Amino acid sequence: MGIRRVVTGHDPSGKAAFVSDGKVEPISVNLLPGAHHAGVSIG
Repeated sequence: MGIRRVVTGHDPSGKAAFVSDGKVEPISVNLLPGAHHAGVSIG
């Protein structure tokens, strides 16, 4: 299962605008073998 990052925003007139869409590569954590982390924030 892949995690995607979709970024939206607004243009100068205030209309919704699509900025980018791409795959987020996981980060391996050495202290937890087999575990992966994908940084995600909402806001």
